[in-house]
Amino acid sequence: MKELNKKMYHFLGKNLWLWITLLACMVTYFVLSIQVMDNDGWFILSNGRYILEHGIPYENPFTWVEGLDVVLQQWAYSVVVYSIYQWFKVPGIFLFCCLLHITCMMLFCKIAKLKQVDTKTALVLSSVMLLIGSNFLSIRPTFITVLLLLWQVCVLEQYRKDGKAWKLWQLVLISFLEINFHAAIWPFHFVMLLPYLVPPIKNFFVKFKPKDYSIKPFLIVIPLMAAVGFLNPYGIDGIKYVFLSYGKELKDAGIVELAAPSFQDSGLVFVLLLAVILWWIALHREEKIDAPFFYILCGTAIMGTMHLRNLIYAYVGILLFLCEMVRQNKLTIKNMIYGNLVFATFLGSIAFTWIGISGKVMDYKQDDDVYSPVKAIAYLDEHEEKDVNVFTEFNNGAYFEWNGYKCFVDPRPELYFKKLNHKADVFQEYQELIQTTEPEKIDAFFDNYPCDYACVSKNSSLNLYLSMQEDWEPVVDSEEYVLYQEK
Repeated sequence: MKELNKKMYHFLGKNLWLWITLLACMVTYFVLSIQVMDNDGWFILSNGRYILEHGIPYENPFTWVEGLDVVLQQWAYSVVVYSIYQWFKVPGIFLFCCLLHITCMMLFCKIAKLKQVDTKTALVLSSVMLLIGSNFLSIRPTFITVLLLLWQVCVLEQYRKDGKAWKLWQLVLISFLEINFHAAIWPFHFVMLLPYLVPPIKNFFVKFKPKDYSIKPFLIVIPLMAAVGFLNPYGIDGIKYVFLSYGKELKDAGIVELAAPSFQDSGLVFVLLLAVILWWIALHREEKIDAPFFYILCGTAIMGTMHLRNLIYAYVGILLFLCEMVRQNKLTIKNMIYGNLVFATFLGSIAFTWIGISGKVMDYKQDDDVYSPVKAIAYLDEHEEKDVNVFTEFNNGAYFEWNGYKCFVDPRPELYFKKLNHKADVFQEYQELIQTTEPEKIDAFFDNYPCDYACVSKNSSLNLYLSMQEDWEPVVDSEEYVLYQEK
C-alpha cells in the first residue's frame, strides 16, 4: 500500500501539467455554462432562422420601423449557430463553444511547437490564458475570430520555418471566412500581418533577431485577401461595416464592452500580466527575440487599454509572447510536492463543474429579466397576434425578435445609425428618449413612432413617465421591467 501511494504521489506530481490544464478547462466550461446565452444570442438565433427561411435580408426585417437597410455582418455564423440550435438546443451551442475553445488550444500548441515550446507547457499556458479570457466565450462569434487569428499566426510561423510560400493560400481562406462570419473584425487580419512585414526596428529596450524570410509572396497574397473580402452578401458595405458601426451614440448608450478596462474587472489581470512581461523584458534585454510576437504584443496591448471587448485580443497577444518567454528560459513543469492535494482539488472541481453545467445547460430555462422578458412574451402570446408594434430597449429587443415580434431597436445599435441604414438615426432618437425627462419630447417621440406596447426598465425615467399616463396601462409588472399597453 505504501509503495502504491508512493507511485500515485509521483504520478500526480509528474503530471501536474495535466491537472492544471484540466482544471482550467473545467472552470472555463463552468463559466461558459453560465453565460452561453446572452442578449446578443437571441439576435444571432433570430438572424440564422430568418436567413434559412427567407434568405439574406437587405432591409431590416426585425424592426417595425420601415425602410431601414441592414447589414448582418455575422450572417454565416448565425446560420451555423441556429442550425445547431434546431437540432440540439442550448446544450448543442454549449458543446459548439467548447469545441471552439479546444480548437484554439490545439492551434496554439501547434504555434508553440514551431517556437520550440513543448506541448505540455503550451497546454498549461493556453488553458490558463483562455480561462482568464473566458468571459468572452459565449454564443457570440468572438472565439471564431480568435480561432482564425491563431490560424493565421500558425500559417505565418510555418512559412517562416520552412519557407514554403504555397501554404500562404490559407490566409486567403481565413480572410473569406472572417468577412462572412464576423465582418466587423475582418480588417484586423491585415493589421496582424504588419508585424511580419515590417523589418525589426532597432531600439534601446529589446534586441531582435534578423528577419530570415522573404516578404515577396505577400505581394500576391495580400491583394487576394482583400479581393475575397468582397465575397460576402453585402459587398463593400460588409467591408466598411467596422468603420460605420462606431459613433458617439454607442458611447452615450453606456455599452459595457466599449468601456475602458478598470481595476474592478479583468483589466486588473491584464495590467498584472503586462507588468510581469515588462519585468521579464527588463531582465533579458541582452537576449534576442523574434520581432513579430513582440509587435503583436504591443499592438494588442494598446487595443486592450481602449475597450473591454478588446481584452480577448490582448490576451491572445500575451499568450503568443509567452512562447518567447518560455522558450528563452527553457522552463519545465516540475513535480509538485502536494500532488495529492492537486488531484483532490481537481476531482472536486469536476464534480462542482458538472453540477453547474448540468443545471445551467442540460436543463436550460430562460429566466425572466430585463434582457429576456419571458413574462412579457407570454402575455403577448396569449392576448395578441405577432403583428403588434412593441417599443423595446436595445438590450431586450432581440428576445422579442426571437419570439416572432418586431422590435424598435435591438442589441446591434449600429444598425440604427443613418450611415448604415441610409434612412434615419433611429438609435440617436432612442437615446434622446431614454435620457429626457421632458414630457413634450416623449409625447413627440410616440407620435412619430406610434406603438401598441412598450417594454421598459423599471429604473428608467420613461417608466416613471408612462406610469403616470392615463393612455398607458401596465399589463405585466415584473421585477426588472414593465410592459405597458396603449389604451
